[in-house]
Amino acid sequence: MRHRILIALSAGIVLASCGTVGSGNGSTAASSAPVHRKPGSWSTKIEIPRLEGKDVKPGVREQMQQMFSMMSGMSVCISPELAAQEDVSKNLEKSAGSSDCKFDKREVNGATIDFSAMCERNGNKVRMTAHGTNGETSQDITMKIEPIDAAGQPEGLMEMHVTSTYNGACKPGDLTPPPPSAEPPKS
Repeated sequence: MRHRILIALSAGIVLASCGTVGSGNGSTAASSAPVHRKPGSWSTKIEIPRLEGKDVKPGVREQMQQMFSMMSGMSVCISPELAAQEDVSKNLEKSAGSSDCKFDKREVNGATIDFSAMCERNGNKVRMTAHGTNGETSQDITMKIEPIDAAGQPEGLMEMHVTSTYNGACKPGDLTPPPPSAEPPKS
């Protein structure tokens, strides 16, 4: 179970940054125009309201929350180029070949995000769901990650609430992600 929580944690962090996971099936609602974050300084807060499972030791949720709280003090400088390339719906589609997830729900309508997927890697299964909003100056997403046992039953639950806020112009102490790379030409 411990390794599955770590898999779930990794997946949650990826989802939180809207790089998300994806694979080929499931419904996709007709998306309105993608909402791009405003370029500038952004801070993110990650809360873990629930962390449950038979192998989850007392105090683990609090330790994880403390780690995420320390990370909340960091801000990221989102360049105009990076902001222009952000498109949650396209990110779900792009990552289709890079993971082993199958969507049973995939709705990204303008500022609304709502999806669920079953992911499998190295024999471990994880159900991930996310819903929330994605706006020019704020994001608010709740994710649930459930490791699934061999009988198809949940073995635990990790719930994450991620909020991101625009803070104005980039500041000298902000982390700056590398510029986006150009997509390879389609053959």
